[in-house]
Amino acid sequence: MNNLNEFPQWADNALGGLKADDKLKYRILQAAKEQPQTRKAPRWTYAVGTCLAAAVIVVGGIGLNMQQKSSEPVAPIISTRAGVSAEEKLDTFADEVFVASGYVEEADSVAPASTLWAQDDQADVPVISVNGRCYRMLTTPMDVPVALLGNQLAKVESFTADASLQPSNTVFSNVVHADMPVYAIPGMENTLVAAQVNDHMRLFQRVSFNGHALVGREKLADVLQISGRVVMMTDEQGRCIFDQDVIDSLVATLFADAVYEAPGHIQGSRCLQLTLDNGLMLQLDIDRDSVSACGTWSCPEFINQLESALQ
Repeated sequence: MNNLNEFPQWADNALGGLKADDKLKYRILQAAKEQPQTRKAPRWTYAVGTCLAAAVIVVGGIGLNMQQKSSEPVAPIISTRAGVSAEEKLDTFADEVFVASGYVEEADSVAPASTLWAQDDQADVPVISVNGRCYRMLTTPMDVPVALLGNQLAKVESFTADASLQPSNTVFSNVVHADMPVYAIPGMENTLVAAQVNDHMRLFQRVSFNGHALVGREKLADVLQISGRVVMMTDEQGRCIFDQDVIDSLVATLFADAVYEAPGHIQGSRCLQLTLDNGLMLQLDIDRDSVSACGTWSCPEFINQLESALQ
């Protein structure tokens, strides 16, 4: 890389799918502040730290190269005063690298989490249905790593623009073409699947669709296979929960107290994004005391506990 304009693309490759935004910066800073003694640092902190260090080296190299080729003055090196805490130095370092990369603008707060529900030019709700279980396409990742793909569940039998008219006992989609395979995410096939859309291996999350949600005697834990797998929770305001004990307690409360209300999906003003131990993410929509996760479930106990944890 010889051109500073190429840095954003280089950073994308180096970060391996992680997005250098305010939310990621918040995760780095929080992990650095907490530094638990009995738990290893999350795996993503090593990856991001390595990439940030590499970014500084590359930017420094480009600066020297530009100084040799141009008579324009090089931006001065920013230094910190003596006695500045390690926390403040880390904050300044993260700000400079993330802003210099061209990904984000300087901000005083973490950016609110955007929805993970994908839209499609041809289908307002891009879905795939496998024998009565419907999954909706997510915005991230753009390509599911091959290492995360499990067994092939089925092949798409019908590609149709009007998925609502298809029989529920078939394999159909309005974005995945016929004869394309549908893969399970190991240990989560009732929650997440993957299939190829426009040359990209896209991720799909289990949802209710066309008046159908649960199959047979399924419970919430059957359609939301996340026990022991959530490593971070992020709400629509960008507030994050990292404490593993708190996360596990929230998941346990949700499964223990949630009561099934209806097969429909609520689109409330709130959402909760769950980051899993394999790096994938999924989303729950929230409206008052109800949560949408393949149908609508009433669980005021979970909502109250979540609010306390986010404060």
